[in-house]
Amino acid sequence: MELDRDGLSTGYFIREINEGQFYKDKDAFEAQLRGDYGLTADEEGHTIFPEEDFTKDDSIYNKYHDRLDRWLDERCHRRYTLDYYTQRRRFLSPKTLIAQNRIQRQIDLILDKCRMESGLVDLSKLTLNERSQLNQYRKQKRDLGSHYIFTEGTDGVLRVEEKTGDALKMADEISDWNKYITDKVKYKPDWTAFNKAIADMKASGATQDEIDAFQRNNTVMRITPEFYDTLHKAVGTAATSKKLEALKRRHSEILNALKERQGAGRHNLTKLGSGLNTDQSGWKELQRLE
Repeated sequence: MELDRDGLSTGYFIREINEGQFYKDKDAFEAQLRGDYGLTADEEGHTIFPEEDFTKDDSIYNKYHDRLDRWLDERCHRRYTLDYYTQRRRFLSPKTLIAQNRIQRQIDLILDKCRMESGLVDLSKLTLNERSQLNQYRKQKRDLGSHYIFTEGTDGVLRVEEKTGDALKMADEISDWNKYITDKVKYKPDWTAFNKAIADMKASGATQDEIDAFQRNNTVMRITPEFYDTLHKAVGTAATSKKLEALKRRHSEILNALKERQGAGRHNLTKLGSGLNTDQSGWKELQRLE
């Protein structure tokens, strides 16, 4: 078993990185930060912060986390740069971050079951129940950023209700953050690891369907910021209209909700009115928005 600096077991098996010692060091540093800012922790060890404007640089909340993020940046592997985490905290309130992180932890727990040495995931290794749970958690995370609540009645009709209160604030924060970060995140695909994983699957006798599924789960198609710049120039100022943005957002979210109901196999859902078999209320609303 892995041991810490004092020779005590951390509860982890021995691995390349001493994770147990890392988490002990992190807990000790957070305890030091709480002392520096006169803060306390709850029963689960989470730091309790005063009510204040989380967007301000001089808030205790941001001073605390700016120091913690620098500490983490120097001592562990993180997916994004230090600036990413710093800016994200100015857009997303503590409540929103907690809600997102709670769902993301569940997603990570499932993906860890099918994560390969390269870091890629092979969802074919999951059970049908695990894949269903994964889709539900991903949908829950997307729904946090939606401005609407979709419910299906016993009559099978999809109803759309606009969010209010804290739920609406959370959707606004996530929407603003997504707009801010869209053209600022750059990914570096590891094609060597990707192609090796596919070669290994072929060598082990994987079917073409399994390989296709692996490719879908480990690639992403994105529209470049340059495309939007070209589009805005082509259609003029109407493209930046707040009213148009609201209509497009509502249209997109209703369409995505209907796609979710029909399942991934219904590819014709991307064309309105082409052989669709769903409740009429949702599609009538889409046609009205069009």
